[in-house]
Amino acid sequence: MSHTKQVSGPVAVLSPCSNSHPFEERRIHVPLGEEQATKIGRAVARIQSAPNNAIFDCKVLSRNHAIMWYSPEEGEFLIRDTKSSNGTFINNERLSNTGEESLPRALRSGDILQLGVEIIDNAKAGLGRRHFASTQLTLAETFRKWRPVASIA
Repeated sequence: MSHTKQVSGPVAVLSPCSNSHPFEERRIHVPLGEEQATKIGRAVARIQSAPNNAIFDCKVLSRNHAIMWYSPEEGEFLIRDTKSSNGTFINNERLSNTGEESLPRALRSGDILQLGVEIIDNAKAGLGRRHFASTQLTLAETFRKWRPVASIA
């Protein structure tokens, strides 16, 4: 018998844009509050990309590129660039200069999130491969009816 785990709380769906480095659509739980934020970054030996994370096998992303969280106080999904080398862009607007942490920026469903800058690798027999992750966001506030379970100390 197969069991599907229902994710409670805010969810972000990261769907690849046609001009992006290829990746499978991601459905990630977005934590409440910046302290528990979801890490967005490049895959490394011990942390690999998966359908439920924001880790990409893309060489222009920093290992710790950005973080994303949901602020219940503001009722918004937020993202912060965490001093990435090649930038985080929302609808073609860069969040901060190279190597500088950005201020939190609100995200909306339909926004285009671009991680890194476009680099086309022509080394493989003249075939160009894009090296940046560009995704259209779908954001769902599924937690509206969700109530945290009290922990027993």
